[in-house]
Amino acid sequence: MQGWHAKSASEIQQHFATSLEQGLTSQEAERRLAENGPNELPTKPAVPAWKRFLQQFNNLLIYVLLVAALLAGILAEWLDMAVILAVVIVNASIGFYQEGRAEKALNAIQKMLQIQSTVRRSGKNEKIPARNLVVGDIVILDAGDKVPADLRLISTHNVAMQEAPLTGESIAVEKSTAAIDSNTPLADRNNMAYFGTLVTQGRAVGVVIATGLNTELGRINRLLNKVTTLTTPLIQQMAQFAKYLTLVVVGFGLLVFLLGLLRGNDPTYLFMAVVSLIVAAIPEGLPTVLTVALAIGVTRLAHRKSIIRKLPAVETLGAVSTICSDKTGTLTRNEMMVAQIVTESEAWVISGSGYNKDGTFSHSKFNNPDADAKLINLLHVGVLCNDSEVKDEGNAWEVVGDPMEGALLVAAQKAQISCEQITSAHARVDFIPFDSRHKYMATLHNADFLQFADEPSPVRLEQKRIILIKGAPERIIAMAHLSKEEEQGLHEQIDNLATNGMRVLGFAYKFVNAECTKITHDDLNASSPLNGISFLGFAGLIDPPAKRRSKQSQSAKPQGFK
Repeated sequence: MQGWHAKSASEIQQHFATSLEQGLTSQEAERRLAENGPNELPTKPAVPAWKRFLQQFNNLLIYVLLVAALLAGILAEWLDMAVILAVVIVNASIGFYQEGRAEKALNAIQKMLQIQSTVRRSGKNEKIPARNLVVGDIVILDAGDKVPADLRLISTHNVAMQEAPLTGESIAVEKSTAAIDSNTPLADRNNMAYFGTLVTQGRAVGVVIATGLNTELGRINRLLNKVTTLTTPLIQQMAQFAKYLTLVVVGFGLLVFLLGLLRGNDPTYLFMAVVSLIVAAIPEGLPTVLTVALAIGVTRLAHRKSIIRKLPAVETLGAVSTICSDKTGTLTRNEMMVAQIVTESEAWVISGSGYNKDGTFSHSKFNNPDADAKLINLLHVGVLCNDSEVKDEGNAWEVVGDPMEGALLVAAQKAQISCEQITSAHARVDFIPFDSRHKYMATLHNADFLQFADEPSPVRLEQKRIILIKGAPERIIAMAHLSKEEEQGLHEQIDNLATNGMRVLGFAYKFVNAECTKITHDDLNASSPLNGISFLGFAGLIDPPAKRRSKQSQSAKPQGFK
């Protein structure tokens, strides 16, 4: 699989005997599927229920109890025998039930993860299960799709992908089609799309170059299968305890038997006495108490949305002193959120968590009309200069597109701004998509709905159009007409936000004549005749912790410009 990113799109199609226009034929796809197998990661075969039940008895202490039950039967102590057997069966039943619930939950999750993909075969696009993909298939990806296999991209339009499952980076990565150096590391291969990642914006077409275990995700799966399964400390300690208990009890029994023989007692009577002693010394209730305690722990973790497959793992988890974890999506929500907005005259802290609807600005009442206008205008720019969408999902918004752009839409909704109304009422006239060279995005609109301090008259605004700009803060500052003192103050503010772990976006605008229908990078260059770019402010974004932020952090005071 190495080197596909260094080959051109035509070389890729030629190598896999496919084409962008036609794709594979159905017959050829079936042949390759039979030859290479389905596009899925192997899973261990399900353990039959009867075997899982018998595994509950695979414990040295349980063996000791079964021997004790046998000895009680020899003594005709039927009640003791029944009690011991009941304890053993109850213990096994509890473990079997809890582990069965965990298996069902994991199976349900696996079914949820099954995806469909759009593939081009014999010149027609069709929807098929991702497991039926083969190398050489032409796959079409749209915003919101999960990548169903490793692909070499051969056509892209404003595409960005969320690659957190592989790289841990929560920011979407732009994609292109040009061949790149063969030594480029995986995280920088921007002409590749990897199994399990997510398309956040745009549309792409790619050739499947690897499926199943041959994908990058499959390689990780193979490494995980090499991990040695260890016995948990609790099981080790219980086995050691059972061993020592057996030795001590049997040792005392033999000692009692020998002492009785020395005193001239009947051997039959002594044997029965020793058996009674051993049965009485075995702690029948210990396994059940232990299993019930672990089951309670499993139940509590289940209420916190954590699934424990094996009961003894609960005790092991409680003994952990160091946890090494991927941040994105584990410690954090993998959902960007606008946490602070800063304009020239004011700063606002925004509460909430990810894409949840809950959240307010630090000012419950806006007392500064000028500051309010700048905030609302900045939010408008964030909504209109944006390629993402939000969908109402009850208590939260579902973002379709780039997470950072989605966060801007959610912030506007928190300020009671209807994104749908704004975008439908003020359609784009033209736009410049974001790219890594220029580090900004710009859109052209009619200007009659915005109220800026330097253009207060609605009549004058109706005679103009406006370019809305968002991008890297240092790029926005460089484009705007600012004094050295102003630039220094803005850079200090950027450092302030970055020090608090935030990603920063800058916002600006520029008025142009009403006849303007096309915008270019030259129009936004500070040295061009069409100058007059005005700085609006910054937005500081975070990937919030998976747990809701504390009240203390929600009530933090904003820091304005010095």
